[in-house]
Amino acid sequence: MDANSFLNYFTTGDSSNEAVIVSLEGRMFPVQLSYADEPIPNFVDRSAQLAWNIHLQGSPGDVLIFLPGREDIELCVAELAERIPSLPPSARRMELVPLYAGLTTEEQLRAFASTERGKRKVVISTNIAEASVTIDGIRYVIDCGLVKIRVYSPTTAVSSLIVVPTSKASAAQRAGRAGRTSNGVCYRLYTKAAYDALPSTTPPELSRTDLTSIVLQLKALGIDDLMRFEWITSPPSLTVLKAYDTLCTSGLITDMNHLTAIGSKIAECPLEYNIARMLKLFASKDFTCGEEILTIAAMISVQDVFIIPEGAPGALAELERRKFTAEEGDHLTLLNDLEHSSIFSVIHP
Repeated sequence: MDANSFLNYFTTGDSSNEAVIVSLEGRMFPVQLSYADEPIPNFVDRSAQLAWNIHLQGSPGDVLIFLPGREDIELCVAELAERIPSLPPSARRMELVPLYAGLTTEEQLRAFASTERGKRKVVISTNIAEASVTIDGIRYVIDCGLVKIRVYSPTTAVSSLIVVPTSKASAAQRAGRAGRTSNGVCYRLYTKAAYDALPSTTPPELSRTDLTSIVLQLKALGIDDLMRFEWITSPPSLTVLKAYDTLCTSGLITDMNHLTAIGSKIAECPLEYNIARMLKLFASKDFTCGEEILTIAAMISVQDVFIIPEGAPGALAELERRKFTAEEGDHLTLLNDLEHSSIFSVIHP
């Protein structure tokens, strides 16, 4: 978050004390920064190699590796796992702990457990370990300099996850993980010149997300001229125009830019506009399938209802999941899953 943007927004210039930035600095130990001499094409291999070299040195402290996504994390874990049998008998054991959003709570909590005597914990994580959590015992951080963010394209009306360079603020947060409990080292797998070229902060989510639901809410509040609305950070005008077009096509606003009756009702629902519209439409007397649609809406409102483990158990789980696949599409597949799980819970309480 860019605090200066909020300061400028809430300061009118009449008084210097109208808004201030209050900064609370946490306790930090010195962190030594190490940059790459040249660009690294395969950051997963280099991360695994560097973590392995740190482990063989025998110095105390755990390792935290930042990688963009689950696929990279699993590749890194697999590469380090292949090397573990070759550890010298006198070396400490290496405990590999992946950390990303798709894991179960129990699996995520492994990253925060105390490291057992005679072991070194290597946590391979996405940016969720950047600022929101603190993992005790970390003395070495390996930062690939990349992050996976969601970006919306108003041209195609599709959101996608893309890998982009991180920001200077995020890089500082990552390095700080190594200095929470003692002196540490942060290995940045990019050059100093690449760091200098990074943006100061990550682009606000408002500038890279679908604004259809947001525009609908603002319309319900009586804010009509969004092109002149004082945003803290102005979104792309094309995204705002696309939101208007979507609302008009969906019958939620009129050609005169006024909310329709169904648009006013949908604006009251704390859901994405398309899910709320689906509920209002199919719960009507014409379709009489409100309960089923409510179930589907609940299922698609969470990130993922399926937890697929790795390896052979994951393959078996995928085969079981396919038993409930509906030819009509993913929505009816989700409905089948919940209905069968409810039946199973009744038979096997």
